[in-house]
Amino acid sequence: MKSRVLTNILIVVNIILAAILIFILWLPSRNKKEAAESRIFFTRDISSLPYWVAKEKGYFDSLHVKVTGDEVPRISDEIDMVGRGTLTLGIGVPWDAFIGKATTNLPKYRVIYSVFGTAESPQTALVARKDAGITSLAGLTGKRLGFNQETRQNITIPAILLGLGVDTTGIRMTPLSASEMATAFVDNRCDALVALEPYRTIFLADTDDIVVVEDGFLEKHLASQSALPVATIFTSVANLKLRNRSTIPVIKAMNKAVDYIKANPEDAARIARENMGLAPEAQVKVPDFRKYDQEDPQVIAGYMANLKSMSAILFEVPDLKDLYLRTSDVK
Repeated sequence: MKSRVLTNILIVVNIILAAILIFILWLPSRNKKEAAESRIFFTRDISSLPYWVAKEKGYFDSLHVKVTGDEVPRISDEIDMVGRGTLTLGIGVPWDAFIGKATTNLPKYRVIYSVFGTAESPQTALVARKDAGITSLAGLTGKRLGFNQETRQNITIPAILLGLGVDTTGIRMTPLSASEMATAFVDNRCDALVALEPYRTIFLADTDDIVVVEDGFLEKHLASQSALPVATIFTSVANLKLRNRSTIPVIKAMNKAVDYIKANPEDAARIARENMGLAPEAQVKVPDFRKYDQEDPQVIAGYMANLKSMSAILFEVPDLKDLYLRTSDVK
């Protein structure tokens, strides 16, 4: 009798141990299936390079977050959607467009990276069709001048030219979307344009049909402290507070990606070329990605002051120190 009872006890113990073992083996797969999900938006230009690097190198997967990226050819409600927490991150919004659209709601956003063009790595160029007869800035008088419609360049470019002594009489500022900029000369939309990446690289390589009037045009004439903020990567307070589990891993993955870009600029340029549809031999200038805890807000403040002096923005520039992500937010 005692032997039978002991046998039964051993059977029960073995069943319990087997159940524990099955649970232990099943738990990791369950956690893996429950990876956080994050949705972001991006523009197909050089400012999205950290996102592309993080995807290729598996940084999102390593941090157990599934990221869905929505490419937007034109910024519409996406900034507000990040502010509300509907989207986790915004990537590639021009700084002046970001400030202009966010305006009084700036305190609800947090900048993760600023993307800068510099004299050494310019992200802008003023180019013209060869048959337009434009070989210098003075030649723009009376011509059609294209610009990125997402920006305030319709105001800043004429102000720059006027300050340089160019007769702006008859210059017709022509707004262009990203898709229109690619074929602006072929479609006879304009005689010259201020190109951002990837179109700067494309036009500079076309020496048969394009004249480079001035490479680094905006870097030279609109930058603050020799750095032009061309775009921003940002999230919101709502995401950090309410969707922390899906937001923080994305930020950490982007941090790893920027570290990789700085350590491996040649491979980063390759990834940029492949994702922007450029030829393998294209000479891509990788911009300066400045992290939230490395940025000097005075650089952006100086840029905003330049915009305000040109009446490109009409509101008072707020204290930008509080706009940046805090290191404590991502611990």
